[in-house]
Formats: sequence, C-alpha cells, structure tokens
Amino acid sequence: MFSDFIDMFRGDWIEKIVATIVAMCFAVVVWLVCWGVFVAADSWFIDDRDGVAEVCGHGYHPAWIQTIYHSNGKGGGWTQVIYHAESWSLAMRIGELSDSVSVSQRFHDEAKLGQQIPVRYRNGRFSDDLYITDARLH
Repeated sequence: MFSDFIDMFRGDWIEKIVATIVAMCFAVVVWLVCWGVFVAADSWFIDDRDGVAEVCGHGYHPAWIQTIYHSNGKGGGWTQVIYHAESWSLAMRIGELSDSVSVSQRFHDEAKLGQQIPVRYRNGRFSDDLYITDARLH
C-alpha cells in the first residue's frame, strides 16, 4: 500500500497533486496529534498552586448557533443544531505569563482592570506556560 502511494509521485500530474495533498493532510494530522500529546503532557497531573493574578482584560462571547449537516451516505441525512450559550472570560497575568479563565457574568462585571484576584494555577512541565484553573473574587 505504501509503495502504491509512492508510485503516485511517479505518475502523471494529477496523481502527483493527489499524492501531495494526501501527504500534506497526513502531516497535518500527525502534527495535531503530537501537539495534543505535548499539551496533555505539559499540563495534566500537575498540582495546583495558590497565587494572585492581575486582571488584564475582559472577554464577552455572545451566544451563537452552529448547524451541522450529517449525511447517512445514502442520499439523505439530518441537520443538527447546537446552541452555544453566551460566556464571559477574564485575561489574567502572573508576572510575565498570562492566561484566560471562564467566569460567571457577575464575576466578569465585578472584576476591574488591574485588580489582584486570588487564583489556583499551574505552570507547564516543559513549556512553563501558565494554566489558571480557578479564580475567586472574594
């Protein structure tokens, strides 16, 4: 099977284009899997620490509807409608590192720029990225 794929690069121009597209798609999938493994290894199973973070931004994400068409492969199908509720977030900084955390509307409205807020966070094993896991207003 692999040799047949390699032979496509020796074929006419259409086979070369198809083989190149397939190879690029495969490379993207491999990259995404590797990135997912890296993020999981970087951030999972690390003990949280208590700290104080500075609010450096507010985010509001309005409600939206996503429509997905599912084909049954026999000429028919169905439409799935997914409702995504509105949400709020805060961008927070500890030292030079920053992360965003989802919060309630009340928390979002009460938090002011520059305010120091108690948080639970962890730093990545390999990347030293900041992962804020919880924020408490009071």
